[in-house]
Amino acid sequence: MSNYNCSMIEQRISEHQLYMSTTQDQLNKLDPQDPDLKNKQDALKRKLDNLNEQLGLLQNALRDCQQGKGANLPVFEVSE
Repeated sequence: MSNYNCSMIEQRISEHQLYMSTTQDQLNKLDPQDPDLKNKQDALKRKLDNLNEQLGLLQNALRDCQQGKGANLPVFEVSE
């Protein structure tokens, strides 16, 4: 059961990393001529910071799971 739970956390980490990569791509592809560029950059950077923090929680949960401390999968919502 522990391995199953750990693999669930690994899957969440993988999905989270993909979401972070997609968000970074959005940031990189912003139009420099966009009059709202600064606001869009700030929003995407906040989103990346939040995702990075959540990723850390997932990685801690995975480490705990692998050490047999249980699979305490953190619960959080990803905001668009």
